[in-house]
Amino acid sequence: MALEAARLARVLFGNESGFTENPPLTQAWAPKGEPHAHEMKTGTRARLNGIGCCDCHLKPVSMWFKEGRVGGADFRAWGNALAAKCKPEIPTHLWLDNGPIHTAKATQALFPDWATKGLHIHFLSPYSPELNRIEILWRKMKRLRPFILLEIKELRTVLRKILTSLSRKS
Repeated sequence: MALEAARLARVLFGNESGFTENPPLTQAWAPKGEPHAHEMKTGTRARLNGIGCCDCHLKPVSMWFKEGRVGGADFRAWGNALAAKCKPEIPTHLWLDNGPIHTAKATQALFPDWATKGLHIHFLSPYSPELNRIEILWRKMKRLRPFILLEIKELRTVLRKILTSLSRKS
């Protein structure tokens, strides 16, 4: 972290997360004897999945959203784009969990090329999501999301606004 403060290196934390059209139900209440009522879309699996990274201060650095499933090819494309923005003279250290799309042979084959561009990949201890700072950012984004039913297009717009807001605050 001292190297980052001196602008001699960057430390980033990356991972994936999903956002659905339905608002997250973290808490609910209703008058005694009445059922909990909330408008929910059923029978649909529409969702935006994101790949992203943030710095130690939870400032979003590189975020990418896609409707539907995110796989290894998506992560590699995102990693290539991130590596292209890096500077070899200021190394960027990206910490990831041990998820299959991060540890796949096809992904690991790109690590040497990314390193020459200044992007160095490190893995967190297994089963330690609490060490990955981006998990806090994803949670914040889900809490800041309006508690209303959104179409995918609206959800994408809301997420971009949240990211812009969080980028300014950091």
